[in-house]
Amino acid sequence: MIQIEDVVFRYQADEFRIAGISLRIRQGERVSIIGPNGSGKTTLMKIMLGILPAKGVIKLVGQSIDEYTTKQRAQVMAYMPQFQALSHTLSVQEYVELGRYPHTERFRGLQPIDHAKVEEVMVLTDIAQYRDRPIEYLSGGERQRVFLAKALVQEPKVLFLDEPITFLDLNQQLSMLRIVKEYCENKNISVIAIMHDLNLAFNFSHKIALLSQGSLADFGEPKQVLTAENIEKIFGLNVNFVDNPRDGSTFIIPDLTF
Repeated sequence: MIQIEDVVFRYQADEFRIAGISLRIRQGERVSIIGPNGSGKTTLMKIMLGILPAKGVIKLVGQSIDEYTTKQRAQVMAYMPQFQALSHTLSVQEYVELGRYPHTERFRGLQPIDHAKVEEVMVLTDIAQYRDRPIEYLSGGERQRVFLAKALVQEPKVLFLDEPITFLDLNQQLSMLRIVKEYCENKNISVIAIMHDLNLAFNFSHKIALLSQGSLADFGEPKQVLTAENIEKIFGLNVNFVDNPRDGSTFIIPDLTF
């Protein structure tokens, strides 16, 4: 589904570089990109999206990312960045509706099927009650759900999420990830998410891509990648693993000695 091979990228202004990363992500997989601050997570995501030019092979559904038109990219990829510029004049519903325009014909506008999909996603993300409210009057957590709704309503083949749960409380974090999991499993959408919480990444993901200083340190299933050895090597943390007997989830507990 997504294939990148020997991808290399370097910012002209400094010495940081993405060095020879290769990944293959199958349709419907949820993959978390993790690593310390400055390890290249957002840079790698922007390369995969075609936002940053890089050397190497980048393919989506067997086709080079460079061969897609802007509209075609928006039909197969949806991107929820860390920060989004807002038009304060838009209501919640108007903002979510923007996600349907890649699927509309020129000069036709939204059709009944588009409005139905918008309604479905607004209900799923629990923002339907805010439909007529200007976005600027929403809380941070409510805005995050609106941003997610806009991305989901695009019905992409691949959903890119850059730190989607930052600034959310624990309940909202779990709620958002459950929404993503449910919707994308039903639609067979691949998810690539940048995460900082190792516990949530471990239990949310089919696979983990662990970055360190612009290189891929490890890639595979969570239990294979998030080992005590890797966490100590990359993050400098000593950790223990505890299995929750109630649901089988795994907790990574760092040494909290101050």
